[in-house]
Amino acid sequence: MDFLNDPAIPRSILREFGDRLHEYGIAFEADGAAGYVRLVHAKGVHSYPWRYLPVLTMSTASEVPNMIATLFLTDRITERSADTLRTRGIQYVDAAGNANLDFGGVRVDARGRNRRRTEPRPVATETVEPNLFSSKRAQVVFVLLVWPDLLTRGLRAISEAAGVSLGLAQSTVKLLDRKGFLAGARLNDRSALTQAWVAAYPAALQRSLWIRSFSGDPRSVSTGTQPLWLSGECATDLVRNPETVEIYVDQLEPRTIAENRWRSDREPNVFLRRKFWTEPGSRTITADVHAAPRLLIYADLLGSNDPRLREVAEDYRSSHAEL
Repeated sequence: MDFLNDPAIPRSILREFGDRLHEYGIAFEADGAAGYVRLVHAKGVHSYPWRYLPVLTMSTASEVPNMIATLFLTDRITERSADTLRTRGIQYVDAAGNANLDFGGVRVDARGRNRRRTEPRPVATETVEPNLFSSKRAQVVFVLLVWPDLLTRGLRAISEAAGVSLGLAQSTVKLLDRKGFLAGARLNDRSALTQAWVAAYPAALQRSLWIRSFSGDPRSVSTGTQPLWLSGECATDLVRNPETVEIYVDQLEPRTIAENRWRSDREPNVFLRRKFWTEPGSRTITADVHAAPRLLIYADLLGSNDPRLREVAEDYRSSHAEL
């Protein structure tokens, strides 16, 4: 395959990326294997699977299998998205020359550059797929990862567990199928889907769930009159003295705030979010402290932006085969 003749991307766009990389002393070459590009520098050579996305965000990147190993080419990237992608170790180059590259002895961290071209940008003609990890679709993907047997129980069971409409459940299942994540009534490539969901969680679904944050003792949580689901470091036995706690509730009751003596005038370490899932076949839930599903615990640990908890996240993942 001739990389520069790939019909999915106009030649002018590819040459523009090549020009930007040349500024860093890096040659941009075809690898001869379909879907790969080779970067050549005096200090090292590396071949990447590549993906062009007109706008690159954590959410769009997370839909690409094996995104950590992929080189993303993008028309533009915001500073906020760039910060998130760099933190996650995702490599990219945009049309202005902003880049995050790390291969061999080569390290490029270029930020704040503006695109110099003034002529109109060629428009890609491919159809844009819906985002599999938008906040509501992510709820559907979540319940299927946690309770995969829902696929055998029908769309109504899926929609009830995810807390979404029947139509959204149906469209999400169809999208999973188109992307190769379904094989009949079972999940396919579950590990890749799990990692994609976890990577996308902080930028979309997690933000939509926020209720309030407080300062309090994360090691002592009282339920008041309502059930609570703990996540993050307090939900594992891997941290001896947890500093934060993530709590999911159906709705926050004033009595729970009072009994826990949570305060809002100090640096927050208690984070409350809306519980969005319903365990299939669950009965009346008692007013007690419960552990959130393991996938959510892992996602909250990994998405904390705390190096200490990111290490805990990897230990937690290795302890649970379903992750």
